[in-house]
Amino acid sequence: MRFLKNLFVNSLIPLVSCGVIVKRGTGSIDDFSPYSDVKKDIEDNINNYSYNFYSIFKDGPIYTGDATAYGMATSGGNCLFPKDEFYQDMMYAALNSKQYLSDLGCGTCAVVVSTEQPYKPIRVRVIDRCPECKHGDLDLSNKAYKALTNEEPGRRKITWALIPCDIDIAGFKALVKPNSDIKFQFKSGSSASWTEVKVYNTRYPVAKMEVKVKDKYVRMTRRDYNYWYRKGELGLGDGPFDFRVVLADGSTIDATGVEMKVQENDEDSIYSTGKQKVTGATGKTGWFKRLIKTIFLTIVIVVIIALALYLSIFIFIKFQKHKMNTKSLPAIPTKKETINTNEL
Repeated sequence: MRFLKNLFVNSLIPLVSCGVIVKRGTGSIDDFSPYSDVKKDIEDNINNYSYNFYSIFKDGPIYTGDATAYGMATSGGNCLFPKDEFYQDMMYAALNSKQYLSDLGCGTCAVVVSTEQPYKPIRVRVIDRCPECKHGDLDLSNKAYKALTNEEPGRRKITWALIPCDIDIAGFKALVKPNSDIKFQFKSGSSASWTEVKVYNTRYPVAKMEVKVKDKYVRMTRRDYNYWYRKGELGLGDGPFDFRVVLADGSTIDATGVEMKVQENDEDSIYSTGKQKVTGATGKTGWFKRLIKTIFLTIVIVVIIALALYLSIFIFIKFQKHKMNTKSLPAIPTKKETINTNEL
């Protein structure tokens, strides 16, 4: 039975490590209690979080980690956003690699507090990636770090909450004008035969992007440097294009007639918008999709564990039968015993 117990425990280890049972880097709304107005703003904007955020930032909306600082760069962020706009207030952050990649974190807006050296809450927007940072960590501009801690750059414990970019919070103005169009940028060098597109000016990060091809929307893939392309096809044609963009909260923007205005460089301000229609976050639909996904995942886990137990029991029974059969066999006489019998 010890063998079966060990096998069962070992079968749970991958599930725990994959985050099915254990969540890492999640924070508490209570860390914002010293700042009542900020706490209320966060609560007002996360009421439907568990319903809407079923694609990315699933373990949010509040995280904890370390804050560090990496300078006062005015261009060159991994997200390749327009530098004149995204570096204007210098209140920016680089997101840890795990959330940058798995949560498609470019464009994330967050309100941050220091739990180790409380001073003031700040608002930042993710424009870069921090390769060495762990889940929940933010690498801030020097200005943002100073505003947060009233100290020179170092390392402090923080809690941060995901917020929409179109709200005023903690004395900071909204970074995205409410109800404004999202913007599309075609990467420098783009043409009918090779096309990559960036999306920005969004309330929340972009979770999914599709392009209409022959009256059917086809899913696009995001590159690490924040441009989207059609997998298996280098180009999208001459345009104009119809795009469907789904944000992290499940809201969907259908943009039609988007012209290909190619950037001169990847951080300039050349963009297109087309005609846009927005449908709200999916709400209960998102909850239902997550429920179905959870049920399916649970069934898969139960089946895997059941098969592992069945295989273990089968092997154990076979082993016991073999052991019993070995014990029941008559003793084979040794060579010496055989010779003595013949002499008699």
